[in-house]
Amino acid sequence: MSIQPPQYELQQCIEREADHETWKAFHMQQRRYVTVRIVHVNEQNATADVVRRFQQEAQKLFVLQHPIIAQVRDYQILHNPATASTDFWIVTEYVEGISLAAYLLMVTQQGSVPPPAEVVRLLATVGNALDY
Repeated sequence: MSIQPPQYELQQCIEREADHETWKAFHMQQRRYVTVRIVHVNEQNATADVVRRFQQEAQKLFVLQHPIIAQVRDYQILHNPATASTDFWIVTEYVEGISLAAYLLMVTQQGSVPPPAEVVRLLATVGNALDY
């Protein structure tokens, strides 16, 4: 597991892959749940340019204000000597429920297709966010 800043208590792993983890966490000072995405970067690949680009992109995410885009609350860069990696943290508001990807996987595993009205609603919602 990653090292973590003291203000976050990682509580439930939502997703874990070789290069990243997503957690439901509790922000101790603000007393609310957040989502933490931790991207693990090998120390060799965590060059000054990569760190700078991460910081620039994270700062751009702060200004996004859209009803269906989770608001970015924080970002951090943590060096983890135990794993010889640098962990890039993106903290967003926590949104209850399943992701669109999980919903689509669930529906296809059931061998069904969402009703046309649901497909149109989903595509319109995603399109609206992409257009923003």
